[in-house]
Amino acid sequence: MKNFKIVLIAAAVASFSASAHDVTKGLLDGFGGVVKNNFGECVEVTTNEDNALCGGEVFVDFTLGAKTLFDFDKSNLRPEGKAELKELASKIKEIRGLGKVKKVTGVAVVGHTDSKGTVAYNQGLSERRAASVANYLVQQGVPAELISARGEGELQPVATNKTAEGRQQNRRVEIRVTGKTTK
Repeated sequence: MKNFKIVLIAAAVASFSASAHDVTKGLLDGFGGVVKNNFGECVEVTTNEDNALCGGEVFVDFTLGAKTLFDFDKSNLRPEGKAELKELASKIKEIRGLGKVKKVTGVAVVGHTDSKGTVAYNQGLSERRAASVANYLVQQGVPAELISARGEGELQPVATNKTAEGRQQNRRVEIRVTGKTTK
């Protein structure tokens, strides 16, 4: 996310949609280019745009692959992961007062694993990874009272666990930044 130039929630507020459901779109940098992760995949954000337009709560989702953040079967952050999280923390701190967003109200961090290993082990690993990300965000100045961290283990796969590629996609940390807007 080296070219990650836009502000998290402000990007969601700036777009318009007449639909009343959550909308997922590719994230654009400050120059209008598509933001991609280290695997060349588009970074997507989800927002309920009706809330953004009418005043209320809006959110932006980020998914960071475990390969970027952690070594295999570890919960200590890799340097590349720290760099991405440092940039994310910076954007979270900049949000207040931009556009219609007046305040960040929460940062939810959720760790996930693939199905290799026992259910209990994977649950613990996902919790340790979520806690590691949350602690690093606090170290970067994101207020601790805004952050919640939990692990989902292998319970919410986004791809099949039958292939190496699918398992890689399932090893991830999802971060949801929530903010309040005005009309």
